[in-house]
Amino acid sequence: MIRAVAQNNANLAYFENVGLLHPGSTTLANSVSSIHVVPFVLPQQMSALFVRVPVSMSHVSTQVAGTSVNTSFTFNRSYAQAVVFYSQGSGASSLSLQSVTSSQATWVFQTSVTAGAVGSNYTVAYNITYPVLGASSQYTTSFAVTRSAYDISSESVTLFTGPRFLDIPFAASLTPGNYWAGFGMSTGAASNAGPANISNASVGFSTIGVSQSNISWGYPGAATNDSIQVQPGMGRFTTNSSFISTASVGLANISAVVSNPKMYFQMIRRA
Repeated sequence: MIRAVAQNNANLAYFENVGLLHPGSTTLANSVSSIHVVPFVLPQQMSALFVRVPVSMSHVSTQVAGTSVNTSFTFNRSYAQAVVFYSQGSGASSLSLQSVTSSQATWVFQTSVTAGAVGSNYTVAYNITYPVLGASSQYTTSFAVTRSAYDISSESVTLFTGPRFLDIPFAASLTPGNYWAGFGMSTGAASNAGPANISNASVGFSTIGVSQSNISWGYPGAATNDSIQVQPGMGRFTTNSSFISTASVGLANISAVVSNPKMYFQMIRRA
């Protein structure tokens, strides 16, 4: 069931594509070469400030043997999460989706290590740039360590683990109609020396989807295949080169996913 709460008769201030996010909802693994696509019906004009996606976040700790005196190095893990809204083409293009508008949010998760005259006495600092409520925010924290190995712990970044909201800025309007939302992600990494495998300390994201029937549906007289979706255009589109696409997407190129999870999202306008 799709529900929407209108602020007035002209514009929606809030919309969710699935009426109930079940406690047992499944997670969808992000991939830099695929886009999760979900159809939805927008009943009224919508003016949004951001698109919200519930995600499960994790941080992986790591330890690197050996320390050095008077050492300083950083490692940046960056992410870009994007959303693109499509509408169905008309006439000869009715079997494809055409881009209407798109937006993206950027994360930078920086880890810094600084040691002085005693290499085993060092400081680990985190500097995180992240999207929230349609804007960008900053979080910094640090802790001192006395150890003969570089210990990159998750203890100081618990605010960035577990169930969290991912807000993608989206200052745009959509008219009533049928749409498809596509979600994709890219990652990047950069380091200014230091132990190479400090990159093992990283942040992970899994998006939330509502599981549906795990039956593979087909047409009479033909074998079932992944290009036949439970809801038209719902599944995963493999781009092979980009984490988001504003080009035309053929409906037959969107593959159904096991258990047919419907990715959940909200559109919100908030002053």
